[in-house]
Amino acid sequence: LYFENRLARPGAEARAVAEDAARLERADDGVRTLLTKLETETQADEVAALRIARLRAEIAQIRAKLETDKMLLARMKEQLDAERQAFREEIERELARQQAEDFKTAVRYYESLKPKHAKQLFMDLLAQGEEKRVVDYLAAMQVRKGAAVISEFKAEDEVPLAADLIDRLRDRGVDLVQRVAPGSV
Repeated sequence: LYFENRLARPGAEARAVAEDAARLERADDGVRTLLTKLETETQADEVAALRIARLRAEIAQIRAKLETDKMLLARMKEQLDAERQAFREEIERELARQQAEDFKTAVRYYESLKPKHAKQLFMDLLAQGEEKRVVDYLAAMQVRKGAAVISEFKAEDEVPLAADLIDRLRDRGVDLVQRVAPGSV
């Protein structure tokens, strides 16, 4: 029995040693597994950090492009506003030119009429409240022809109107009475 115990003991000791060795190897595997996990997580953290850095760089580029685009858009808006203003001014000049031509045509028309007919047309305009227009036409007419039209205001109710028109012409710097010699009309 003693030998059996001795023989069994080395087997039990061997088993114990083998179990200890297996346990130590498992523990070593556990440490290796933890180290491997730690390395994997560290690598994952590094990859994530690189991704974050790349995303930040992309965001910075996008922001810079956005600012550049905003500045370009602002310049384009300023240019468009300037072009619109120039277009408006050109339209206004063209309208003024056309109105001036139309006005000159109307003046030539009134000058070509007999004074009696021009007076009647002016009376119609005055009846519509267009006193300024009548004064504008008379001021633009040749002095002799304007004076001839004013001299047609002969009726009792027309004389105050003629006096008012002459006063308005004087206010504008046109004096039909002074510029036309008496009896030349």
